[in-house]
Parts: sequence; structure tokens; C-alpha cells
Amino acid sequence: MIPEIYLRYPGGSYPRFREGWKLASVTASKKLERLRTFFSFCVASEWMRSNLAKAIAVPKMEYEPTLPFSDEEFERIVWAAESIREAHPKMLPGVEKKLKALVLLMRYSGIRISDAAMFHRDQIKAGKLFLRQTKTKHPVWVPLPKKVLKALEACDEGQAHYFYSGIGKPKSSITEWQERLRKVYDLAGVPDGHSHRLRDTFAVDLLSKGVSIEIVRRFLGTKISP
Repeated sequence: MIPEIYLRYPGGSYPRFREGWKLASVTASKKLERLRTFFSFCVASEWMRSNLAKAIAVPKMEYEPTLPFSDEEFERIVWAAESIREAHPKMLPGVEKKLKALVLLMRYSGIRISDAAMFHRDQIKAGKLFLRQTKTKHPVWVPLPKKVLKALEACDEGQAHYFYSGIGKPKSSITEWQERLRKVYDLAGVPDGHSHRLRDTFAVDLLSKGVSIEIVRRFLGTKISP
């Protein structure tokens, strides 16, 4: 049997167990879901009498909706990406080309920063980005404007990935690009800049051009195919 003490603080209650989590509400909710699933398994295996995790309250979800970038904001972001080494001269030569390509790729494909940072050259075929729907695994082709293809070509170093060197863990590389992009947003004078807003800009732009919400949903519900 697994004693209840593992879910309690000394003399405390179940909610105090969750107070030790320094996580965003969405992440905490997912962690609690996994915990409840584990204890359900323990109950089914007769290791415990009840699912103690059910007594822990679900964190209050507080979403902060993001908005698309205006055309003027996006122009400043592209300019900042091209000029980043003037403000941060210690950055490696060529990083400005990669940042510009990264920004354009996310803006015109709607993919997340995690997918963009791990973007593989084989994902582009005949000027289109090949993706798979997260749930159905169905293939999705996203046409890329010539300026995106040109920017990717300009930063192409002949490796398998455009933005990942293959050295170190992918998570570290993603974090590094996120930090660089924060510097780009600051230089562009967009303090509330966030990579998810590039995704929002992509979606709103398609909807404004008459693309059906179902098609947009398919694009946004995709991930980079292995």
C-alpha cells in the first residue's frame, strides 16, 4: 500500500501539496492529470484503496489571449532580426540571417517555435512545407511565399536542419532561439512580442483572405512530420 503521506504536507491538506508546484496553471493541470492517472493505475492494481490525487483541486485556468502582429509591428520585427548583431555584437555572424528566416517561417506557416527551431530541410518540397495533423496524422501542405524560401536559402549551411546544429539537446537549442527572439522583439520595440503571435498572425491573415476556418484549423493542428 502507498501511504497517504506522499500527498500531504505535515498536518496539511491536499491543496497544499500543489502549492509547491512553481508552474503555470496549464502545466500544473496537465501534471495533476498525469498524477491522477498514475493513482488510478495503483487503485486498479490494488496497491491503494482510493485515488488520493482526486482530492487535489484543479488549478484555476487563466488564459491570456494573444493578438496578431500588425503589419507595422511585423516589419519592425524583420528589421530587428536583420539588425540584431548591431545591438548584440557578441552574437555569431550569420545569426541575423537565421533569425530573419525563423521569423518569416513561423509567420507564413503557423508552426510553433519548437517545430521551427527543429525545422528539417526535407520538409520543403516544391516550395511547400510538409506537415502532419497532430491527431489524424494526415499530410498537410502549406505553400510558402518566395521570400520565405529565399530567406531559408540565405541561411542554409548544408546541414540537415536550418536552425539546429545537431550538437546538444534539441530542447537547449529551442530555448536558445527563444531567447534570441526575445532580443529581437525588444529591439523592434514590441515588448509584448511572443512567438505565438506569429502563429496568430498567420491564422488571421488566412481568414481575412477568405480561407475557411476548417482549413486554418487543419494548418494550426499540425506538427513537423518526422
